[in-house]
Amino acid sequence: MTPRSGVMRWVLTPFGARAAGLIAIIAALGVIAGIAVVSQVTDQMRRDADARLASHTFDEGRVLEETMASASSDIRLARRNHIC
Repeated sequence: MTPRSGVMRWVLTPFGARAAGLIAIIAALGVIAGIAVVSQVTDQMRRDADARLASHTFDEGRVLEETMASASSDIRLARRNHIC
């Protein structure tokens, strides 16, 4: 008798079939849990990136607004300066 035939006989017993089914269920649950974790981490990374992008956009807009206000003030001042 070969060792492999002993394993096959164990799998074919009712206990072996239940154990194999249980192992398959646990493996499937592990895969599902892994997919869920990867999905959650990906969503969190996306939210963090969106928040950083929004913050950067707000900062750039503020700087641009300050630059435009300063340029407008300079243009008004230059318009008053008449050279004869």
